[in-house]
Amino acid sequence: YYSTSSAREYVGITIYFPKTATESILLLLTEMLTEATFPEDKINIFKQKIKNELAIKLEKNAHLGYFKLIESLYGENHPYGQIANLNNVDVFLREDIVDFYNQYFHAGNIKLFFAGNLDESFYNTINQHFEKIQKKDVTLPILNYESSLPAKKYISKRKMLFRQVSILVKEF
Repeated sequence: YYSTSSAREYVGITIYFPKTATESILLLLTEMLTEATFPEDKINIFKQKIKNELAIKLEKNAHLGYFKLIESLYGENHPYGQIANLNNVDVFLREDIVDFYNQYFHAGNIKLFFAGNLDESFYNTINQHFEKIQKKDVTLPILNYESSLPAKKYISKRKMLFRQVSILVKEF
């Protein structure tokens, strides 16, 4: 069993596996971190899926309100303040994904957490697999931005049957 999670500042994967599958699971994880290929056809399928999901979100009050809240909080010059739209999806090319992967998916930028029935052979196997992963320095961009949080923000969509209000306590 596996689960994935992501946000603007992290990506995670959790894998639950029996002790007997340790070698094959660690081999798979090592390959993910060292040999990812990003086939163009799979990227296009994923882009279409994202566009379909985004089109649905852009019709919902909850998402529209959230998007405007985030945009107002961070401003459009901050990565968090940049709101996705359908045109953004097609802008990203395979080369952009590969560059991002090469910059951030390496031993200098990952944390591994293990739990369960761990013994000496498990630690040896871990070291054999993950010492192969090249460590690089990570340089994060310096972000300068100004928040333009208005007292009130309205988004009107005539077709909607519901209304929504979001309240933010900015700082204490």
